[in-house]
Amino acid sequence: MNITHITNLFRAYFIENKKRLLICCLATFAALAFGFSFSAMPEITPFFPYLVLFFLVAFGNSSLIKNDNLHFNTLPASNLEKFVHAIFSIISLGVLLELFALAGACTGRFLIMPFLRSEINTHGYSFLSLFLMDLKGYLIFAMILALFLFTSIYFKKNAFLKTIGVSIGFNFGIGLYFLALTYISFRDEMYRNNSLNVNLAENQFFQAYWYLFPIAIVVFFLSLTYLRLRETEV
Repeated sequence: MNITHITNLFRAYFIENKKRLLICCLATFAALAFGFSFSAMPEITPFFPYLVLFFLVAFGNSSLIKNDNLHFNTLPASNLEKFVHAIFSIISLGVLLELFALAGACTGRFLIMPFLRSEINTHGYSFLSLFLMDLKGYLIFAMILALFLFTSIYFKKNAFLKTIGVSIGFNFGIGLYFLALTYISFRDEMYRNNSLNVNLAENQFFQAYWYLFPIAIVVFFLSLTYLRLRETEV
């Protein structure tokens, strides 16, 4: 693995996508500035940059296997180098969007809000508490990013919308499957007691090792992404 090749891929990616990245960064700044100017759901608004990141991952990393980015595909690089480049690109984009989001939030809260309201909310906002999540939150977003990274090179077109559609359908199907499985397994008990309470969250194993599941999902989709790249190697 050559670091120079990865650096060239990184540079080429930003050259090919500079307009899209600029629009997304400005949209993130504007959305956070608007949200914090009017106190419009400040607890939910910080999730906007993550949605933008999902969009960029779904559409931007299609250059890993497609021939629509000239600078990217003409560079000599192995699939492992492309894979490492994609991971570092996601991390860099996430940090960049968070910086624009924080700048937008501060602009809205401290520069725009005083001109729009005669009385400023004395409660204020804890920006660090809004933008910094706990371990569970980071693992959830890591799972979603790993999924979008894989589907970005799996679907030929409209990866973002197709991923959302497939995810909704998959979750709906899994839900129906577990409902049917629960009914078949415990229907006799349901007939006797007219009710059934199955709560896997109270299981001691799940409570102690809950983080293993999202980590396994992340590793699974990253492995699929690399294998997909290997399939396209000529």
